[in-house]
Amino acid sequence: MTPADYDAALVQRLTQHEVLRARGYTFYVGPRGGVVVDRWGHVRGIWHHDGTRFAWMPASHSQPTSWADSVDAAERFTVVMLATSTTK
Repeated sequence: MTPADYDAALVQRLTQHEVLRARGYTFYVGPRGGVVVDRWGHVRGIWHHDGTRFAWMPASHSQPTSWADSVDAAERFTVVMLATSTTK
């Protein structure tokens, strides 16, 4: 799979989470690739796939802070992080 294929797979998985949709989260592939995690027009972070693994870069950082070796792991990390977020 290419990084674009991984991005598409992650977007598909994340958009299926009703709880995240209800909390205002949207997920889409950005213009330069990567999965953008957005809430009400504010980017929370971006997942980038380098051909080997995903790297999570929060919007407030200039470097990745977490990594995931699969779509499943990136999905799980995102769901836990966003579902437990206290940001209103």
